Amino acid sequence: MSRPLISLLGVAAMFIASFSSTEAAPKKSTAGDEGIALLKAGNNKAAIAKLSEALKLDPKNSYLLNDRALAYSREKQFDRAMADFSAALRARPDWTIYYNGATAYADQGKSDAAIADFNKALKLAPQKPPDLTDILMARAHAYFDIQKAAPALQDLNAAIKLGVNDADPYILRGVLHKIEHDYARSLADYEKAIALEPSNDRSYDAEAYLLAVCPMPKFRDGKKAVAYATKACELTGWKQGGHLQAWPLLTPRVETSPPPRNGKKRRSRSIIPKPTKNGSISTSKSGRSAI
Repeated sequence: MSRPLISLLGVAAMFIASFSSTEAAPKKSTAGDEGIALLKAGNNKAAIAKLSEALKLDPKNSYLLNDRALAYSREKQFDRAMADFSAALRARPDWTIYYNGATAYADQGKSDAAIADFNKALKLAPQKPPDLTDILMARAHAYFDIQKAAPALQDLNAAIKLGVNDADPYILRGVLHKIEHDYARSLADYEKAIALEPSNDRSYDAEAYLLAVCPMPKFRDGKKAVAYATKACELTGWKQGGHLQAWPLLTPRVETSPPPRNGKKRRSRSIIPKPTKNGSISTSKSGRSAI
């Protein structure tokens, strides 16, 4: 799958790993090495402490600054994260740092700033997969978040053409096709996503919803919609009904109501919106779901 921050952290809901700069980093102190190990293990607070200890000895080390920024980002301490990313870029203007900073901006809902840094990352990154496709995918999500469907679709098409081989771009492109009322292409993308990742609940959920409520009767298929909605719920262990669009198709079949939505989620940052009359992206609460 794509990789959103760059220390190769596995943010499950984000689908993307972060790029930690550790592989190309120069020799670090013992505290720095321990901080990197803690970061990779997901122990962010301990990682911050160790990386801060190392930075006292080498305050301009861009690798340590980048990795501490990642840890701060995961802890939602974004002011400190952005300060570290900025310091790291002053020491070494590298595409991975721009990418990590852009992802942190996106996680704060600052999509315009995220896109600006993704653009800078694109200019410096190797012009081949997976680095190029990672940036294109992340920028597509940022465009989508601010209702810019055309550039989002352009980035998704480019990433797919370059050989991205996971469900995420197809799900998001399917959503964009749905917004444009191109239901045949939308369903085709959802089916492609399912073929690539049969265990991805989002693919089944997105297609089930469209099959159930599509404005064009020829695309509706109630039996398949219920089957796919059931599959989506099975894949989540029937524990995430609050974010599944297709859950209402099944509520008569379960004993309890789904849990209430608990607010906006990012990466799952994206939404599956409902098209408005003018074709723009609706961010109405009823249209939200994880991508």
